[in-house]
This record gives sequence, C-alpha cells and structure tokens, in this order.
Amino acid sequence: MKFFLKKSKLIKNLIMILLIGGISLALINRYQYFLWATFNECCTRWEFKLPQPKEEFIIRSEGVDLPRVLERLLTLAFPEYKITYKENARAPHLLITGYYGQSEESWDQQAVRAPYFALSIENKSVRWRRFRATGYPFAEFVSRKKETDNFIFLPFFIYAYDSLKDILEEAMRQRPTATPRSHQVAYIASDCTPEREGIFHALRQRLGGDQAIGMGQCSTTPGHKAPGGYGDLDALLKDYNFVIAAENRDYKGYVTEKIINAYKVGAIPIYWGDADTVREFFNPDSFMDVTQYASFEELADAVVALTKEPAELQKKLRVPLFKDNKIPDFLLINEKHLTPEAEKILKEMAKRFRRLYDEYVDKRKNRQPYGKALDWSWESLS
Repeated sequence: MKFFLKKSKLIKNLIMILLIGGISLALINRYQYFLWATFNECCTRWEFKLPQPKEEFIIRSEGVDLPRVLERLLTLAFPEYKITYKENARAPHLLITGYYGQSEESWDQQAVRAPYFALSIENKSVRWRRFRATGYPFAEFVSRKKETDNFIFLPFFIYAYDSLKDILEEAMRQRPTATPRSHQVAYIASDCTPEREGIFHALRQRLGGDQAIGMGQCSTTPGHKAPGGYGDLDALLKDYNFVIAAENRDYKGYVTEKIINAYKVGAIPIYWGDADTVREFFNPDSFMDVTQYASFEELADAVVALTKEPAELQKKLRVPLFKDNKIPDFLLINEKHLTPEAEKILKEMAKRFRRLYDEYVDKRKNRQPYGKALDWSWESLS
C-alpha cells in the first residue's frame, strides 16, 4: 500500500514538474526577444562607431513604410551626415522597426546590432515580445500620449493621407453651405467594441432601423453591407448627417483617422475616445462628444432632437472645423510644403530625437536597464 502511495505521489510531482516546465517554455518562447533584450541591455557592452561628417549614415528599415514626416525628421536630426537607406544593411547606424513583425523575424535579422526606434500606428507601444533581441528601443513614435521622454506623440491620422491639409481645407470650404442630408446616422466598423455597438444600438432604437444604418462587419443593416475593405468610404458616408467615429480604446492622445473620415464627407462626427485631444485640434462644437452625455441613450436623444429641427441641424453641420478657422500647425508636419510654424515643430521633434539617439549611443557601453521606458501595464502583454 505504501509503495502505491509513494508511486502516486511521484507521478503527481512529475506531472507538476512537466506542467510548470511546459508553462515556462511557453512563456520563454512568447517573450524570448524581450528576455534577450533585457539581458543585452543590462549585461553587455556595445562599442558603436559613428561615421565621420559628410559620410554615409546608413538607415535600415524592417518592413516599415516610413511616412514623409519621419523622413524629414531624420534628415533634420542628422544634418552632418549623408542619409542613406539600405534595406539589408548588416551594420546600419540606425534601424527602424514597427509595431508588427519583429516577433516573426529570424535570429539572423534580430542579430543586426544598431540603435533602433519604433513606429506604432496603434494605441500600444512596441513592448515586451516585440522588442529586438539586441536591446530596448531608444525612442518610439506612438499614436498615444505618454509621460516617458522616449515616447514621441505622432497620431496616425496626421500621416494617413498624402495631404491632410487638402482634405481639411476642402471640408472647411464645404462647411458654410452644408445642408441636411437624406439619411441620419452611418456606422461602419470591423472591431465590434462594446462602446461602438452600444452607441449604434441606442441610436437605432431611437431613430429606427431606416435612419441609423450599420454597414460594417459589426451590427449590419440588411441590404447595406459595405464591400470588403469598405471600397470608397466617402461614397458610403456622403448621404448621412452623422457618422459614428468611435476609437478602439479610450487612451490619452489616441486619435485615429475615424473623425477625419466624418469631417471629410461633411458629416457631424459622433465621437467616442480621447475627446480632450480632439478638442486641442478641432472646434469642440463641430462634433458630438459621447463622454459628455450620461448614457448612450441620452446621446441618442440629443441626436434625435437635432434631426427634428432642420434649422438647428443645418447650423450644426455648418460649425467651423477650427475655432479661428486655421488648421493647427501640428497637423501639417507631414505636408509636402511646410509652413514656418510646422517646420519649427518638426525641428524641435528632431532635436529631441537626436538627443535620445546620442544618449543611447553614449551610455550603451555600460548601460543599466532603461526601466523608465518600460510599459508595465497589463495591456502591453496582449
């Protein structure tokens, strides 16, 4: 009997060891590059040689389509060198990564040792398993405001279009003569967050299914499903007075192209997200801030009230996009031709970027973990 009890206990212990080992291996595999990055950041020395002035400063991009604003910024940040982009450079002076893709790179790609920065069009930064094995990024351009020095705020909608200025100026020209359209609310989304769905359902309940139309992959009105990829978004939205412009998440500074898509067709955005940042750029009266209402139902009642008063609806449609009828200079930093004010903003960003680069190169020889750069929030684990 004792023999069987001992054997049973041994089997249980063996199963526990295998279970813990399996979980450990899974975690190591999931975060292997982060673990290597932390080891290299903490424990390895790195001699890095910069080129002489007027020599080539080689930049390697890991599958990142670099927007115009960052090409300009890099030229401003390293004026003493000849900037050269080489896709497969083995010894670049600067490496560019994105939010997606690093974790799928081969070890041969990961072994390229150079200071690197990351570009993220998402609300999340390039954290944890998306680190490169050689160390931490010295800077990140993120579509979200963060307090840490090496996170540089660059909203995606600024460089999502070839010319945001042209789009906004055309919307500004149309605004003074806008008149109510034949339909009320358009909703098109592929990520069915509770907030998006809740807003639409409240509006559909108050307005009816023929005036609150869902066209995306979430709540869809029969007969109105948009083609895959949504095709010509302007054509889909142009006959509506309101467009639901709800972000994936409500994070400080996270503003995407969704509100621009509403302004572009002359509609009133029903905006959910970081409305404080939107108010920094746009006239607060030009959109409906969902967070200003006690519930989605109260918001829907406000929309219904506007639809019942054509004069008030027209007045709302004609509200200027900007308080002083001037596009903020920060929104123009990706334009082909910069205003003096936009160029000044870009030069300040380049100066900050160069400082971060130089600090990283100088300190990498005997560097301690860059703890202040880590994003320890649970969201970064996803």
